Amino acid sequence: MKPEEVIRNSELIIKIYGRWPSFHDFEITKVIFERNIDTAEVGPFISIFIHMWEVTGKSPDGKRFIFGKHNIAEIRCNSVSEYEFKWFNSQNVIDDIDMREEERGKNKVFSIHFPNIHGADLLIKCSSIEVVSVKPDIPKHSVYSEK
Repeated sequence: MKPEEVIRNSELIIKIYGRWPSFHDFEITKVIFERNIDTAEVGPFISIFIHMWEVTGKSPDGKRFIFGKHNIAEIRCNSVSEYEFKWFNSQNVIDDIDMREEERGKNKVFSIHFPNIHGADLLIKCSSIEVVSVKPDIPKHSVYSEK
C-alpha cells in the first residue's frame, strides 16, 4: 500500500518535493496525543511531527551531500484504536512509513508504522491519516542547523 494514496492531503508534501519521499533518515521531532480537538474527525488523535529534507547537491570537493528543502510535516492519525510507542530519545531517525489496511468487523483500520533506525519506533492503528501541515523549519539542535 502506498502511503500517498491513503494519507489525505499528501499533495502538500508532493508539491514541495515533486514526489512522495521515502522518509528514510527523516526524524520524528515531536509526538502529541490528544483525546479531542476542534475538527470533524473523531478522536483520540496522535500527531507526528517529522523533519524532512532533500539532497540538493554535493559539496565542491564531492565528499558531502548538501541538504535543502527542510520542513516539518505534521501527520495526524484520527480515531486511534491502538498504538505502540518505544524508544523516543534525542534523535529519532526512521526508516520509512509502512502502511497496511486491516478489517475490523465491518470497519477498515489503517496500520501505520514508522520503523526506527535510531530512537522512536511508532506503530498506530486508526481510521484515517492526514497531512495537517508542512512548514519550512529545521529543529533546534539538529545536525542540519547552523552552528
